Amino acid sequence: MCALKRLPVRSLASGAKLDIPVYTIKGCNPHAKRAYIQSSMHGSEVQGNAVIAALLEVFEQTPPEGDVVLVPNANPFAINQKSAEYTLGRFDPTTGENWNRNYWLPTTRVTQRPAWKTLQRKVWAQMASAIRARLEDNLSFGERLALKLQLLTVGADYVIDLHCANISARHLYAPQYAEACARYFQIPLMLSIPNDFGGAMDESVSCAWWTFWHELQAQGYPDLPPRRELPQGYTLELGGHEVISRDAAKRDAAGVVNFLRHKGIVAGRAQKPKSGFVCSLQDYKTIYSRHAGHVDFTATLGSCVAKGGLLAQTLQFGRTASWQPTLAEESCIPVLHHSSAVIHEGSELMKVFTKVRKV
Repeated sequence: MCALKRLPVRSLASGAKLDIPVYTIKGCNPHAKRAYIQSSMHGSEVQGNAVIAALLEVFEQTPPEGDVVLVPNANPFAINQKSAEYTLGRFDPTTGENWNRNYWLPTTRVTQRPAWKTLQRKVWAQMASAIRARLEDNLSFGERLALKLQLLTVGADYVIDLHCANISARHLYAPQYAEACARYFQIPLMLSIPNDFGGAMDESVSCAWWTFWHELQAQGYPDLPPRRELPQGYTLELGGHEVISRDAAKRDAAGVVNFLRHKGIVAGRAQKPKSGFVCSLQDYKTIYSRHAGHVDFTATLGSCVAKGGLLAQTLQFGRTASWQPTLAEESCIPVLHHSSAVIHEGSELMKVFTKVRKV
């Protein structure tokens, strides 16, 4: 059964009120784990909304084993932030902050050490209480919105944040301890994230539980689960922004369902992971343009480029027209590039995986 509620998030000066839809699908098995999936924290990143629509169709036909919460259009203010035909929904127009850097890392102080499942419930209760208390503080809209969304994730074993990135190949961010699990999304390009909180939604889950796990390990807690069994946060980058594809969304949703099958939230046997590449976050490099002009991004996103290979070429006009090459300084996999062909010198040109591991 799918239940819909609307969560108020902001009142505008005109008197209009913004809210977000929260769909809760009750699972058939009360003992199964739970998932939370949201999309469009950045207003121009809309493919995740089509994925959630596809998941709603899937679960209408076949209810999941565990509870699943789906939140499309998670930031309606950013979605409405338009300039001409462009959606300028990545940064808060008032503070300049990235909308996806406002999440919070709550600390837990549990003195008793019951069995792991009981302890986990106590920690979730502490997290919820701490977030509610913080919501009483003097906060910007971006901080308040992030906390309201974060509160919805409490109690979920798996939190999946759907994003897009400029013009990009599909890739995902996964905590180091869950690399093997993340492969079941069937996305071949993975960024492996350390236990270093930077304000993103996925990190607010993974880093909190990762840190707590290490504290318990240091204290000799006897019922410690393997790290791969901890709650996990993921960010999935589903292609370029300002673009939506229903057909691609069905494929993206199939990957999410495959992961949920692997975790027992959806019935059935998960398909084995496909081969892919893993890059540590520290080896995810930004290439800045050494040339100003109009760029032809020649490298195929998601494909390996050898050292010295052509990544892009920039058209310039002087005494005549010329094309200035940008060459790979090391073997790499281009993952995303600038959304516009118009580039200034020193602008971000593209991002690439380096020092990749094949899995």
